[in-house]
Amino acid sequence: MIKNFHEAKYEKQLKPIAEKVLDLDQMKYVTFDGFFTHTLMHEMSHGIGPGYIKIDGKETEVKKELKETYSKIEECKADILGMFNNMLMIDKGVLPKEFENEMWVTFLAGTFRSVRFGINEAHGGGNAIIYNFLLEKGAYEYNAETKELK
Repeated sequence: MIKNFHEAKYEKQLKPIAEKVLDLDQMKYVTFDGFFTHTLMHEMSHGIGPGYIKIDGKETEVKKELKETYSKIEECKADILGMFNNMLMIDKGVLPKEFENEMWVTFLAGTFRSVRFGINEAHGGGNAIIYNFLLEKGAYEYNAETKELK
């Protein structure tokens, strides 16, 4: 990963989008470290999980069995496992406890950055799935008056 390229994505894409959709009180938690660390954990998480499986005794590949849904599900897995790994690093004391708010709020802002590519693209589609699941579970709240997420 090229850090200066990632910094440009943060400054020119993620941060301006976050300013439009998030509650302004949440902006203090939108950080480059939150963005970069999640991306790092996301990319490492792609290598976790089975590539080859057996179904009814027949050797096959996960991606063959999931067909057209594979790319979106793989991106969901990498994002969720990346967040889990961030929490694990906080629990182990590798990352400070204060990083947790940065991690969650920056991830939400990053979701809007990814979804703007469209839900037919793997990252955008995967992020839309995660966002909708978390929204249904009450993780985010939309304020109709201010038109902001919290």
